[in-house]
Amino acid sequence: MNAWRFVAPVSLSLMVACGGGAVGPSESQPAAFEMTIVGETPCPEGVAATLCLRVRITNRGDQAGDGSCRLRGHVTTEAGHDRAVFGPGITLTDFAGRTHIEKVLPWRKERPEGGFSGYCEPGFRS
Repeated sequence: MNAWRFVAPVSLSLMVACGGGAVGPSESQPAAFEMTIVGETPCPEGVAATLCLRVRITNRGDQAGDGSCRLRGHVTTEAGHDRAVFGPGITLTDFAGRTHIEKVLPWRKERPEGGFSGYCEPGFRS
């Protein structure tokens, strides 16, 4: 019987320390944006650019929110270090949760040898 007095507090402490305990309804997740490069596409008429990229911007959160996403080119410096070069972006206002849009963004700089990715704030962290 004395052993149970020791085990119960230890079990409770482990549950609290490890995040265990009563499971209730999950909380709504705030806006978190992710930009995926769909591919290169023709530039819209009248747009002067080195190339244009079709991007998909997704709000992975449950809540609507504000943020921004930008194109990021990946280059290697003369010293051999990776460096990000940023291009144009998009401002997101009251962007609904769990939805996405596709846009065409122009890249006006030299094509980066390391390719492209998207950079968003607030960003989605998997």
